[in-house]
Parts: sequence; C-alpha cells; structure tokens
Amino acid sequence: GSRITFRAHGGLLARQYAGDETVNVAFIGSNVLAAIGERDAYGLYAGGGFAWQTRNVALFASAEVTGMNDNSTIIAGKGGVRVVW
Repeated sequence: GSRITFRAHGGLLARQYAGDETVNVAFIGSNVLAAIGERDAYGLYAGGGFAWQTRNVALFASAEVTGMNDNSTIIAGKGGVRVVW
C-alpha cells in the first residue's frame, strides 16, 4: 500500500540588532559595506508540506513563507524523490 502525510507549521519571530548598522563584507579583491536595515523587526512565518510513500518510492515537497514588518519576504521550498532498493 501507500501512505500520504501532510504537515503544517507557523509562528511569530522577532530580531533586534545592537551596534553599528553596517556590516563589512569582504569579497575576493574588494570590500563592501552592507546595510542591516531596521534595528527591530518582527514577522510571521508559515509553511507546510506533504510526503507520499510506497514501499520503495517516496515523493516529497515542502514550502515556507516568512513576512517581516520591514517589507521583506522570504520564500523557500524543497522537493524530491527517494528510491530505495
């Protein structure tokens, strides 16, 4: 037989920076100053996924979205196939 599984998660997150608002980033042969952004940021995240499994094969996928009060959004996902012999 086969089986299918669904997952879901979510939550709140917050971050706070202390110190200078820029970070020195060194690439090969050049220096760059990167701005951190707002000192205090908060947001929400939510995600989910599924897995379908038979005796030898499993198909899976998942995704997560993060939205912050500084208008940044992160979308991440992964998926694949597992084969066992």
